[in-house]
Amino acid sequence: MKQSLFLLICTLAVAFCSTAAAQQRITTYHDSARSIVKAVYFIQDGDSSRIHGPYKAFHADGALATKGAFKEGKKVGVFEQYYPEGQLQRAIPFKDGLRNGEVLIYDPYGAVIQRAFYKNDSLHGELVQYYPDGKIHSQSEFKWGMPDGKVTEYYEDGTLKQEILYKKGQQNGVSKNYYPDGTLKSEAVYRNGQQSGYFRTYHANGRLDTETTNEGGKKIGSFKQFSAEGVQLVEGQYLQGLLHGPNRGWHENGDIRHIFQYEKGKKVGTNYTYYPDSVLESKLVVGKDGSSQEEVYWPNGKARAKKMYLAEQPEGSWKYFDQQGMLEKEEIYSGGKLNGVVTTYHPNGKIRSTLTYLNGLPTGEEKEFYASGQQKALYTYKSGKRFGTYKEWTESGQLKTEGQLKGDLKIGKWTFFDDKGKPLKKAEYLNGELVKEQKL
Repeated sequence: MKQSLFLLICTLAVAFCSTAAAQQRITTYHDSARSIVKAVYFIQDGDSSRIHGPYKAFHADGALATKGAFKEGKKVGVFEQYYPEGQLQRAIPFKDGLRNGEVLIYDPYGAVIQRAFYKNDSLHGELVQYYPDGKIHSQSEFKWGMPDGKVTEYYEDGTLKQEILYKKGQQNGVSKNYYPDGTLKSEAVYRNGQQSGYFRTYHANGRLDTETTNEGGKKIGSFKQFSAEGVQLVEGQYLQGLLHGPNRGWHENGDIRHIFQYEKGKKVGTNYTYYPDSVLESKLVVGKDGSSQEEVYWPNGKARAKKMYLAEQPEGSWKYFDQQGMLEKEEIYSGGKLNGVVTTYHPNGKIRSTLTYLNGLPTGEEKEFYASGQQKALYTYKSGKRFGTYKEWTESGQLKTEGQLKGDLKIGKWTFFDDKGKPLKKAEYLNGELVKEQKL
């Protein structure tokens, strides 16, 4: 009997020693000095992939971040994650290394903000998100990781915000959105993730805003748009998602607003826009070669601007006029960018300023003139910005100021003159700040 008991004790001792020898404690650190513990766990037989037993991870300040357990390298039981302040952040149940069961997520104050169900590591079942006060924010149905069924979202007061139907991860059926007061905001029909069928939007008062039809995710057929008062504002056609055919618009008073003609998404022929009193505002004539000319008018009928385009980009000479019909500005475009001299004019017809552009950037000298024709100022440009010599004259032609600019900031040496051209003072500037001044 004593001999048998002795053998049993020895066997247990050997087994304990073998188990202890098989497990190795692992400690990782946040820092290279190995003073701030990051995680503590055990591995089997020196194999880092076979974590076994209790597991703990820590934030950089030493607070517990995660705790759970492994069995032969797989997570088992409930893993808990914590905020740095110590509150529980989420609880995740595992079985054989896979998420299985109810997963809860908490806010820093302990309220549940998400509840979900997993099956073999995939979302499967209901997923619910909550507002901080506990009211439902959204509800979704999942099957094997994909939304399948109804997805609903609510405003904070519990009013329905939107509802969407899914099938195997794609929208299918009618999707609806609502205003905070519960009024329908929009509704659309989906098939296999694409809009296919009617699409309607509504004003906050419940009246129809827009109405279109989709097929395979593209707009087709006629569409309409209405004001909140029920006045029709636009009517047109779509072909394979592109505007195509006649397109008319109206002001809220019922007067015509525009008459356009589209072909595969681009305007063709002659197109008009009108002021609310039916007075012509603009006329755009599109040529078959891709060029177009636009004339814009003031409400009094006088020309406001004349523009040219090539492939829908500005091209050639552009002119702008005041309400009396006097030329105010001339520009020259090439390849959609300003190229050439931009000239502005005084109401009396004399030049106000000239500035040359190259590939859309100002370059060289900009000159300003008084209405009398006398030069007023000179600026120098470099790399598209004001940089270098600046001069200013009185209307009588006397030099008034001379210096250097960097952008709009004064730099370097400046000289200021009286109305007879005699130097009054000299100054030095650094990035716009006066650093030295000498009266003469």
